Amino acid sequence: MAPPTVGGRELTGHGTSDAAGAPRRLPRLTAARAVMVAGIGLAAALAAIPILAGGGGTAQVAPPRGPALRLADRAGLVTVNLAARATSLEVRTFPSQGVEVGRGSVRVRAGRDGDAPVDIATADCGAGCHLARIRLRPGVWSVAVVVAPRGAKPAAAAFSVPWPLGPGRDRLLRRAVASMARLRAVTVHERVTSDPRRGYTPSPTVTLTGRELLGAETYALGGARDVREIPGGGALRRIAYAIPPAHISYQLWVGPDGLIRRERIVGPNHLIERRFSRFRPPPRAGAGPGTAAGGVRPTA
Repeated sequence: MAPPTVGGRELTGHGTSDAAGAPRRLPRLTAARAVMVAGIGLAAALAAIPILAGGGGTAQVAPPRGPALRLADRAGLVTVNLAARATSLEVRTFPSQGVEVGRGSVRVRAGRDGDAPVDIATADCGAGCHLARIRLRPGVWSVAVVVAPRGAKPAAAAFSVPWPLGPGRDRLLRRAVASMARLRAVTVHERVTSDPRRGYTPSPTVTLTGRELLGAETYALGGARDVREIPGGGALRRIAYAIPPAHISYQLWVGPDGLIRRERIVGPNHLIERRFSRFRPPPRAGAGPGTAAGGVRPTA
């Protein structure tokens, strides 16, 4: 069998040291799987996904439209997508295969700036859709969505929602994608979970070209919706958005140079966190053999 490839290139992992302290090369198949898990197995995300039945209320209302801050988290084995708008919190729930959640088993609680959260009544807004009517005043809101699957303990997805809505940052996302695509090499550190209560599983560390990385990233395909900046990222700019057809939500932390330092991806079945390091930029015209663009010395 030929070695697995991404972008036409064989993948080699660079893992932890062995007992003697020497770098250990990971099996190629394992390293390739670490990258193909990226994007949460897009094919699986686009496949038929079981959806929770109904919400906690009795009346069904039309889902709201308009700009929103889109966040996502895992409540145990259920993915919770949140769209925050000025007068509502729209919650959409996607349980993993085999998980059942009955009508009335989703609760929404919210509080502002450290106030004790209170229950917010919800109405059905379609299959797996729950709409909580609330006016978001300026401040930072703590929102918890508690899901109680049949035969299992309840689990909560927790969100921090700064309000008012941050500015659109589509241009920043495009710049980040273009900056990552130009890299000759980048090291990817990844960990994955289907249930955060049980911890994360680290994937083998791999080194890819920028284009190979973007070949496994859903956001490089376009279709990002509601790209919004979230304040408080320090030296990094934090943006959040969703890819609606695949039910995937992203958060990216972008540096002043346009390179992505961290990302958090939540899909219908997994939560993935990644860090990027050892950026190897393209050579600068006229640069000597020991330097790269911006005067950064490439890593070995």
